[in-house]
Amino acid sequence: MDVRQARAILGVGVLMCVPAATSAQPPNNTCPSAQAVSVPGLYTAVRVTGTTIGATADLAQSCGLGDSLDVWYSFTAPTSGLWYFDTITSILFDTTLAIYSSCGGAQLACNDDIDGANSNFWSAIVLTMSAGQSVRIRVSANTGDSDVFQLNIVGLPNNASNSCTGADTIIANQARSGSTLLATTDFVLPAASCGIHPGSGGGRDVFYAFTPTATQPYRITLCGSDFDTVLAVLTDCSGSASSVVACNDDSTVCSDGLKSYLAGVPLTAGIRYLIRIAGFDYVPPDLGTYTLIITPLTMAVCCRGATCSLLPVNLCGPVPGSGGTVFGLGAACNAPGVPNTPCCFANYNKVSGITVQDIFDYLSDWFAGSSLASVGGNGGTSPTVQHIFDFLAVWFVGGC
Repeated sequence: MDVRQARAILGVGVLMCVPAATSAQPPNNTCPSAQAVSVPGLYTAVRVTGTTIGATADLAQSCGLGDSLDVWYSFTAPTSGLWYFDTITSILFDTTLAIYSSCGGAQLACNDDIDGANSNFWSAIVLTMSAGQSVRIRVSANTGDSDVFQLNIVGLPNNASNSCTGADTIIANQARSGSTLLATTDFVLPAASCGIHPGSGGGRDVFYAFTPTATQPYRITLCGSDFDTVLAVLTDCSGSASSVVACNDDSTVCSDGLKSYLAGVPLTAGIRYLIRIAGFDYVPPDLGTYTLIITPLTMAVCCRGATCSLLPVNLCGPVPGSGGTVFGLGAACNAPGVPNTPCCFANYNKVSGITVQDIFDYLSDWFAGSSLASVGGNGGTSPTVQHIFDFLAVWFVGGC
């Protein structure tokens, strides 16, 4: 999908979540009535939806062209650091963003367009702030436009590095947010390593170092990000195809299909991996605020039809006919990962023990040509007449 089309679709989705517009002034229409935005600390992204519909002008304009319709926010930094403010993903596509020391105070920073030369008319500011410092944030639109927008705020340490060799450390189950606004591109992954889109291996990138404490699969997600991402797990900083453990450009698991998600990447305990977060290298380049979460997946014996496999619990979902049932690792089944022997074959549907219903469920799958009805199940060979005799033989003796 063309990125422009995707952004348009995303905009419609955001708009559907916003109450119908009225001509009433927004409650934060003036600087003294600024809406307070709270962020708990560094590495935590906060996203606020607002509107300039019905807004009036506190200021004639800041650094934009006729950006007179403004609304206001107040923000106090909970800790010292680099604080990122942007309007990326806003339906209000041509914004102006300005930050002031107070109402009527000095202008500390102002941005009209992130990259106007390449038609990126959203706004972004990076401001060094000390703990307890308070500011007023002005959001407006050029040429007096009015619409819904999103204000994104995230803080990073002053010494935050975006390089692969200086990767920040992340641990499992720890949500880490940041921004690629000031990021550079360390390298471009080979096109065959990730996705089918030309150039999906490039873009501005940041890195995290992750060392698993247990050998098992891990779910890695960027679904909570606000730009078109590319996610890769690497063994080193070479950028070579051999360094790529896993990669994803777009995932349908994420709501708009433009964010990245890896369902279950097998990682080895004690090995230091690099997690690369990049924007799709479209022009203008995709950039913005991301949220990265790495979750260990619990392993168990998963029985489906005629076989058992060692799978993450979340991947042992229902399948047509027989369903999928999770057994503990000590369950009395055939050895996990041995697809050519039946696992509790007589108890085909894996519920209520061995009953007549197992015969009906088996035959339903068999007549449908499902590989679940063949010895091996789960993608084995198509079932044959011999498989019916094999199933009935174990069913009548009440065994597996």
